[in-house]
Amino acid sequence: MLLELVGWTASLCLIVGLLPQAYHTHKTKTVDGLSVWMLLCCWVGFAGGSFYTILNSPVLWPVFFNYFVNLFVVSLLLWLYYEYKK
Repeated sequence: MLLELVGWTASLCLIVGLLPQAYHTHKTKTVDGLSVWMLLCCWVGFAGGSFYTILNSPVLWPVFFNYFVNLFVVSLLLWLYYEYKK
């Protein structure tokens, strides 16, 4: 039970860490300071992690949730990068 709580707390912290960047990029409509290579590496890592986690038995839901939501946020950041790139 405590281990599950630690897993969910860590996942939420990692997710919350990316959200301000997505908000800031959308609000300012600028991608200055964003590294597309870092975003692409994160995307590949989160996609691979999601795939690996879901295929493992038993599925570690806090880890999968973290990978899946961060994959969505990084996808959004990549879209914003190409949308606002000058």
